[in-house]
Amino acid sequence: MTYKKSYTQAQAELQEVLERFERSAHEDVDQLLADYDKGMKLIAELEAHLKDAELTLKKMQK
Repeated sequence: MTYKKSYTQAQAELQEVLERFERSAHEDVDQLLADYDKGMKLIAELEAHLKDAELTLKKMQK
């Protein structure tokens, strides 16, 4: 599978989104929703990376 970002890049971007949520820097509901959407997409990409890594390890164990 080809990814838009490396695992490390996606993880760093997700961390930035989470930090904005923690700081409550959202005075704008539209920005809040955009960040939520971005975070969900990043999580999905990270999960795909992990699933591929798991499959690779299982293949190596055979």
